[in-house]
Amino acid sequence: MLGVMTVAAAARTTTPETSVSNNMATEQTRVIEHADLVITISDDADPIPAGSLVTYTVTVTNRGPSDARDVFVTDILPPGATLVAMSGCVAEDRSVPACSLGTVLASRTRQFTFALRIGFHAAGIVNSSVAIASSTAEANPGGESASEDTTVITDSANNLPILWGIDDDDGELF
Repeated sequence: MLGVMTVAAAARTTTPETSVSNNMATEQTRVIEHADLVITISDDADPIPAGSLVTYTVTVTNRGPSDARDVFVTDILPPGATLVAMSGCVAEDRSVPACSLGTVLASRTRQFTFALRIGFHAAGIVNSSVAIASSTAEANPGGESASEDTTVITDSANNLPILWGIDDDDGELF
């Protein structure tokens, strides 16, 4: 509930009174919604070969006390990464992981995933960073952003991606 809440109280007695004008009172209290949103991100594999897919899971928790309205999550893609798929949210733009989660109820958690193809020339650590926003006031600032480092491995001598496959002759991994 948002706005002004009015509480009224009345007193009655069987004893005769000289003044009944003080037997009723009202109090108005302004009600403001606050939500404590926290976001985390994790990858499904680490390390990964350059040129491969990595799936990230984003978890949004509303610690309350109010529902969080108009919840929106954005992600900053690592350089050279391409968004391949998203699941669990309404995508705002198919070129970047940005999505609307609508209302996240108090004391509830919502998750969504997105898959990225990491560029063939990526090497070392790539970072995916997420941030959350809501039209509901933040009760406890902090925790509205998170990041995940993913190690990308290559053939370090030639800075080439490591490619794995199965040898058709003997079924061995190469």
